[in-house]
Amino acid sequence: VADVLSSFSDELENATDFDAAVRRLIRKNLKKHRRIIFNGDGYTDEWVAEAEDRGLLNLRSTPEALRKYTLKKNIELFKRNNIFNETEVKARQEILLENYINIIDLEALTMLDMAKKDIFPAVSAFTGELAETIRRKRAVSDDIRVDAEIKLLSKLSDLLTQFSEKIDELDSKVGGSIAYRKNIQSHAEYCCNEMLMTMTELRAISDEMEMCTDGKYWPYPSYGQLLFSVQ
Repeated sequence: VADVLSSFSDELENATDFDAAVRRLIRKNLKKHRRIIFNGDGYTDEWVAEAEDRGLLNLRSTPEALRKYTLKKNIELFKRNNIFNETEVKARQEILLENYINIIDLEALTMLDMAKKDIFPAVSAFTGELAETIRRKRAVSDDIRVDAEIKLLSKLSDLLTQFSEKIDELDSKVGGSIAYRKNIQSHAEYCCNEMLMTMTELRAISDEMEMCTDGKYWPYPSYGQLLFSVQ
């Protein structure tokens, strides 16, 4: 972007016909940079495939993007435009990586606290109520059907087991991050590829359990309650 703006400034400064020069510059730069223009939805898989076909970078994570921050061409760009020197670029990269690591670590610890102390006990209590409901209905008569309760109890019990296993996995990965602290780039990539991935999987299980758990047991307000309820 800085190079394009610098080019515009140089060419327009000495132009005898300003309007003609602007149109000429626009045509030239559109042709030069057409491959980055996409008028579809940039959040869809369509653009990911299209960008790859055009040979464009697709940096999917913060650590992946920050690895490029100190490429020689980028350092030269900052230096040429009197923005940062090489030391300052590298310092900013380190600060951004450290900030990313701290955020992921804090979010992981918060998630573990919520999962262990709130979500697991809530779902466990609800499955206990389901089991008690099944027992009471059967005590009245074997002819009373409890298929729906058994199906839900079985599903939630399986999900709760998966949830517990994923909690243990995330706990282990949070503790394991200490081995990567000597290299800040590797540490950030570990947080992204290991911790954040497990957090995403844990969240997915939690979301599925929330859809099946009685609202009076769920420890947090739903989106509907947040948006439409006034206490």
